[in-house]
Amino acid sequence: MRAKTLNNINLNPLNDWLRQMYPGSANYYNGTTGNTTGNAGNYNGGTGNTGNTGNTGSYNPGNTGNAGNTGTGTGVGTGTGAGAGTGVNSNIANQILAKVNAERAKAGVQALTLSTSLNKVAQAKSADMRDKGYFDHQSPTYGSPFDMMKSFGVNYSYAGENIAAGQQSVDAVMTAWMNSPGHRQNILSANYTQLGVGYAQGGNMSPYWTQEFIRP
Repeated sequence: MRAKTLNNINLNPLNDWLRQMYPGSANYYNGTTGNTTGNAGNYNGGTGNTGNTGNTGSYNPGNTGNAGNTGTGTGVGTGTGAGAGTGVNSNIANQILAKVNAERAKAGVQALTLSTSLNKVAQAKSADMRDKGYFDHQSPTYGSPFDMMKSFGVNYSYAGENIAAGQQSVDAVMTAWMNSPGHRQNILSANYTQLGVGYAQGGNMSPYWTQEFIRP
């Protein structure tokens, strides 16, 4: 089970091992210059894109789910089903949101709201990791998570990403993230106001989890 973390708000990338899990997160302050590169999230000076932290590209909701198997002939490609499709699983997303906000309440931080547009970004990232057989913030399809958000039309002043793979339940993945300083920082950060959640089954490290955070 794996997870990753990368943080370039304080220029201190993290890549923590949790027993047999490797959690992963990334966050970004709009206007900060520099590139983060490498799996360890090293920060390199200069202006430009942040490195190993996500993807750019387009989201194709028509490829999601298998709603046509319901026998009604309607709602094909709604993307609300779980499983190997690329549609957002609303049940998983709401469970993650509830647990994130419970942790934020303990820390005295305002609750996040679930964003439909961020859900699409997060789900596309989880599906991409599964389909392309990688586990990293930097995607061969979309680039960095910050470029990916922009390509999906998501604007932000702050942004961050947590990823994980192999945890078989919401409780397990939240425990992994909360036990990792980098992931915990993203989950509890007062800089963020919105959350997106991705969950994709299948692939070598199934399932793949993604959290996207922003403040518009």
